[in-house]
Amino acid sequence: MECIHKDMTSLDGTRTQYKLEQDNKGNKLLEYKITDKDGKVLMNLNKTMERVADNKVISSNGDKVYEMTFEPKQITIQEKGKDATVIPIKKGFFSKGLKLTGEKKEMSELLQKLPAEQLKALASTVKVLNGTNNTKECNMQPLSKTVNTVNEVFSVLHEIGHAVDYRKSGLFLPDFTTISRDDELKRIYTEEKDNFEKAYPNAQREHLDYFIDQKEHYSGKWGGLQELVAETNALRDSYTTEDGLAVRVQYLQQHYPRTIAYINDRLENYKTK
Repeated sequence: MECIHKDMTSLDGTRTQYKLEQDNKGNKLLEYKITDKDGKVLMNLNKTMERVADNKVISSNGDKVYEMTFEPKQITIQEKGKDATVIPIKKGFFSKGLKLTGEKKEMSELLQKLPAEQLKALASTVKVLNGTNNTKECNMQPLSKTVNTVNEVFSVLHEIGHAVDYRKSGLFLPDFTTISRDDELKRIYTEEKDNFEKAYPNAQREHLDYFIDQKEHYSGKWGGLQELVAETNALRDSYTTEDGLAVRVQYLQQHYPRTIAYINDRLENYKTK
């Protein structure tokens, strides 16, 4: 059993409480709460996953409960009290559903590790899930709606975050994002970024260059914010202790809580906002 418990306070007094307990069978409990200095709750996630059979998982988010059934040709997601969502595992690129390529067996295993709402987001924004064994090849390609990922939950959830952000991108709008273009998000992000940069020297700031560098980021001035949207999606349902990523996640959770809370709301309601 892996247990991660955190209680952090940002520079403006916003508190983050985080608890993740999970095992290697796919059972998981996640509690993630963000409260501002005046006691207003900005985000409050309570999620679980429970494997009840070899091909069946129960996933919950607050009072929403989903039963997920995994079969070779389709995934069925049954939310209590609603019609089932069926995600076909397709063979052709142009047919409806999700196509698995590359390390197909690993991708099939990875899908069973994802919560229902992330599976639905993946299926509605991505056409191809390509498995690779090289972490440097992990990315999301907006034009082809392809996610390249290793068999690791945090990695694929990061790329799903990009897919949701770029969901309206296409041939005529190749660089169009929706969440990371939000003016209110930019304002909150800039406030927290300015506070962090004033309080910490370069040694600490370098850990977050991927999210805050506005001069030399490979995706331009707001490229770091695009990455922060993707990372927030990963943190909503997983965590990483990988040496190269754990430090940046720690700084991000502690010092950008209001940004994370705002992004979480946009991600949860991406079909209506």
